[in-house]
Amino acid sequence: MQDVASGLAARVLPGLASVLVVPLLVKVLGAQQYAAIGIFLTVQALSALLDVGLSTSISRQAAWLTGSKTAPREFGALLHSFEIPYFAIASLILLTGALGGHAILRAAFHLDLESIGLDSPGTFFLFASIGIRFPFWLYFGYLSGRRFIQTANYIFLIAECARIFGGLALMIWVAPKISLFFVWQFLTGLFAAAAATFAAYRITHEARVAPNWRGLMEIRGVLVGAGQMLLLFALAGSLDKLLLPRFVSAAEYGIYVAIGQLAIGNFIIVYAVWSAFHPRLLAAIAANEERTVRQTFLSAAGVMTALCCAFLVGTMIATPAILRLWVGARQTGFDLVLILVAAGYGLLALSYLALTIHQGAGHYFPTPLIFAGTIVIVPTVGYLMLQRIDVNAVAALWMLIYAIEFLAGAFTFRLYARRLLPVWFAYVVAPLVAASLAGGLLSRWTHALAMPAQLILAICCAALIASVVAVANPAIRNWVRYHLASEPR
Repeated sequence: MQDVASGLAARVLPGLASVLVVPLLVKVLGAQQYAAIGIFLTVQALSALLDVGLSTSISRQAAWLTGSKTAPREFGALLHSFEIPYFAIASLILLTGALGGHAILRAAFHLDLESIGLDSPGTFFLFASIGIRFPFWLYFGYLSGRRFIQTANYIFLIAECARIFGGLALMIWVAPKISLFFVWQFLTGLFAAAAATFAAYRITHEARVAPNWRGLMEIRGVLVGAGQMLLLFALAGSLDKLLLPRFVSAAEYGIYVAIGQLAIGNFIIVYAVWSAFHPRLLAAIAANEERTVRQTFLSAAGVMTALCCAFLVGTMIATPAILRLWVGARQTGFDLVLILVAAGYGLLALSYLALTIHQGAGHYFPTPLIFAGTIVIVPTVGYLMLQRIDVNAVAALWMLIYAIEFLAGAFTFRLYARRLLPVWFAYVVAPLVAASLAGGLLSRWTHALAMPAQLILAICCAALIASVVAVANPAIRNWVRYHLASEPR
């Protein structure tokens, strides 16, 4: 229970902090300079392709070795086996930023980087702040697999809060320069990597062990499968930010990115539940405990769906009020963008349940094939039909990609098809469809209300829909009954 709580805190609290800080950053930096944040997020997502499933694999392998009570020497060999590729990736990113980062960004995004405050030193620290995260995620995955989940989560929580609030403080009290912002991102990443390294070596009693390349080769199937999914998610998540700078101004691009940072709250809150349940679900699949798999999956799906439905309904009702608070104008032309991007992030988060089944079963098809097809086909068809790209069109295409991936996730359940497929549709798909319809109807009736009334109504409706979805889930009801019955009288 403490692992679950620390996991939720480590994901939800920084996510909420980021949501609160973004409008202040937009106000301090301006929409045009905030476009540099969009470049940073895109480069970060694409750099994750270099991971090729390593972070997922070390967590999985460390968990298997821990469960089988392997000798301490094996853990040292495991750690060193992954350290070499990870540090090579980090070095490659740093060199890229130092030698050609400015030219690469200018060619990829078709933006005048100096006009958005991104000079050559700022570009280097943009790449450096991304590269330094690779060592951190190596040790984070190792600690999680070794069941030191709380330690990993606390390091992540402290570093993320320092990164978010420290960056805002520097912009306000020192100077509103985007280069300074990326310097701070690098320093907080360095702190997180150092703390995670110390914690990992502290529990690895035999640290000076030669890398076990044979063991790494034995899990190459897991590496390829996890890397494949990571590749597809990274490409899909970057399409909108790569397309838009060619069709809209830097200021509009900055607003789009800022709204995306608000909408990502749906992913952060829902994904946190998956992060908390993921180790337990993976362990149940590995042990072939079908009843535990079903109960754990049902619990995670229920909580994630309830939160996703609540966020979506609240967003649909309060969009005008939110955008007025966010960018300072009631009519911005971004109302539909916020709703579509929020829905897309929710579908992305729920797709991670299917990813867990992938990892546990050792199968990675046919979902990646379907997802890969949508990345190519959906934007192409959309562009041919619309003949132009604007913020609404890009948001719609982006959401459609994740909607198809979400539905394709059902194919991952073939190992437990008879038990999990009905659960997927009854407790995930059906509530999402119902919540979308309810939110659409309510938004038509409430968009003319004053801003305070919209926000209050959105919060009440979101809380109501979350309660209904959660109460309808038998696994959640049983969990509540168990804890109420076990309380001392």
